[in-house]
Amino acid sequence: MRTSIHIAVSAAVLSAAFATPAVAAPVDADPIATSSRAAKALDDVPASPIVDVAQVSAGGRVDVGGGPAPVTSDGDSEFPRAYVDRPLTLRKFMLSPEFSLPITHLSLGGLGDINAVGLNLGAAFGIINDLTVDVTPLTLLIVSGSGAVGNSTTKVYYGTFRLGATYRFIGKDAAALKSDVVEMGARVEFGATGANDTIHLGWGLPIIIHAGHIFRLDTGIFFTALFPTNGATTGTTDPDIAMASVGSTAPSLALGFPPGIPIDITLGNDFIFGGVDTGFGIGSFRGSVDKNAFMPLGFHFGGTIPSNNKPLLDLVGNFGFPLFLLGSNNKLPTTQVWQVGLDARAYFQL
Repeated sequence: MRTSIHIAVSAAVLSAAFATPAVAAPVDADPIATSSRAAKALDDVPASPIVDVAQVSAGGRVDVGGGPAPVTSDGDSEFPRAYVDRPLTLRKFMLSPEFSLPITHLSLGGLGDINAVGLNLGAAFGIINDLTVDVTPLTLLIVSGSGAVGNSTTKVYYGTFRLGATYRFIGKDAAALKSDVVEMGARVEFGATGANDTIHLGWGLPIIIHAGHIFRLDTGIFFTALFPTNGATTGTTDPDIAMASVGSTAPSLALGFPPGIPIDITLGNDFIFGGVDTGFGIGSFRGSVDKNAFMPLGFHFGGTIPSNNKPLLDLVGNFGFPLFLLGSNNKLPTTQVWQVGLDARAYFQL
C-alpha cells in the first residue's frame, strides 16, 4: 500500500536539516561573525527536491514514496489510480469514454423466458474539477423471448439515451481526498427509453465515503420522474415517481432500476477491486408503496490497467439479482430475474 507522511515543521528547522554540518568555531571567535556565517549557511541551502517548504510551513500534507493522489504544480490532484480512491467527479478536462454490455434474464416458468441485451456507448467529461457532464447517445436494447410470452421473437429497440451532470459541493478541493473521507454532490439526468416509450428526469444526492485507501462506499438518495408517451406500450400515460434510478438493461423500466438508496461497498488496491451491491428502492408510488419496494443483491469485480502511474482503463464485471427482495406479498427471494454485465471505461487527460 502507498503511504503518506504528514510533516509540520518550520522552514528554519527544515532548512537546518539539509544544511552542511557546521565546523566548530574557535573559542575566541567573534560571536557576531559566527552568527552571520550561520545565517548565510541557511540561505545557501538548496530547496529540497522532496519537500516543498511553503507547503510544509502552511501545514500541508506531503507524499513520500507515493500517495493516494500526488499534487501537481498547479495545485490540483492527479486522478488516483486505485478505484477506491477515485473522486465523485472527473478532473478538469478529463475525457472518459465508456462501453457497457448488460444482459437481463427473466424467467416466467411455464410461460417462457425473456432476455434483454444492452449495447451502450457514451462518455463523461470534466468541465472543472467539481463538475462532470455525461452523455450516452449510442444505445441499443435487443429483446428476445421464448415460449408463450415471447413467441420466439427478437426485437431491437433504441435503448436509454442519457444526458446528465454531477456537481460536487463537499470535498471540493481536488486534493481533498488526501484528508477528507466524504464527498457529496448533486446529480440531474434527462433520458428517454425506446423500449417502452418513456421519458425520465432523475435527480439525487450521490455520496462517496473513502477509508484507508482500501475501502469505498457509494451511497446517496435518488429519485426519478417517469413520463410515458405511448399508452399502448405502458398501459397508461400518467406520470409516476420512483425512488430509484433508471437502469440500462431491462425489457421494462421496473427491472432496470438501481435502488434509490444504493449501498455499494468496494474493497481494493491500485490494480484490482471488488465488492457487494445492495440498497433499497421503491419502483412506483402508485398504489401500495410496500408492494413496490425492492432490495437488490449483486457483486462486482474489476481491474485497472495503468499508464504512467495513472488509470488508463477500468474493466468491471458484475452479476446480481435486481429484485432479490420484492414487495410485501411476493415469495422471497426473487431469483427469476438476474443480470450480468461488462463495463469498460477509459481515462484521457486532455
